[in-house]
Amino acid sequence: MSLTDDAREAGDKLAEISYRRVSDLLGRLVDRIETLEAEVKTLKARHQSILDELYGQDFEILGWHLNGDTEPLDSWFEENNWVENL
Repeated sequence: MSLTDDAREAGDKLAEISYRRVSDLLGRLVDRIETLEAEVKTLKARHQSILDELYGQDFEILGWHLNGDTEPLDSWFEENNWVENL
């Protein structure tokens, strides 16, 4: 076997190893994306559940100022962009 053949064989082995590593990384990335998509779906459902339970119910809460004044709970949802899709 010549030096050129040895180099070509080494290159082929390296390419195969690199392909396997890239393939493995892509597989793990796809798995992670699927996991994150499921988590986002769960969080969106929980978000909507909280909103459905509390928003528009005329609840009053003590404000952050702690001076005893109350303010509508709905204003907190609105100020924090929880109701942008309503």
